[in-house]
Amino acid sequence: MGIKERKDRERTARKQAILQAAIKVFSQKGYERTNMEEIAEEAELSKGIIYYYFDSKEELFKELLLGETANYYQQAYETVSHLTDYREILAALLDFHFTYFSRRRELLSLIFPYGKSSPAFLDEEFKSRVEEVRQPLSKKINQVLGEKAQPLLDLFWSFIIGFSVKMAQGKELNRLQEEIRVFKEMTKGVLK
Repeated sequence: MGIKERKDRERTARKQAILQAAIKVFSQKGYERTNMEEIAEEAELSKGIIYYYFDSKEELFKELLLGETANYYQQAYETVSHLTDYREILAALLDFHFTYFSRRRELLSLIFPYGKSSPAFLDEEFKSRVEEVRQPLSKKINQVLGEKAQPLLDLFWSFIIGFSVKMAQGKELNRLQEEIRVFKEMTKGVLK
């Protein structure tokens, strides 16, 4: 391995360390109350190094959210890509969402901030980029459900958002699993 490859690998590792530190600090303190010094301290790097990789706290936050969002949607798509029945797809997505965020609850406080405000969700370019990473999953769902199923999809995504907020607020996982079970039962008879 040459020097260039080693340096590229080191840069990538350092950037990942910054992003992991940022997840921890942002999820604990929220966007507004977090500063770059705290992220640098958590990453065990200088503030100058943080600014070498990210021009601002907002840029760091957006890249963090976009990366995590892309990871989520890619894994969600892989979970349902082979399924052809809408009930199986919705059930698999509910189970995936529960498992994914049960393991990474700190991400929920970044996505569903409630008091931990973020400019990312107000930015049109950011929204557009999120829509791009969500596209394969949306296309798969629309392919199976068709246009007439839009009200069901709206209900489904509303349930996911409400469920996620409850997870972010620390609701008991057993109660949330029961809510998922009930929702799955409700969707069984729809669109036969």
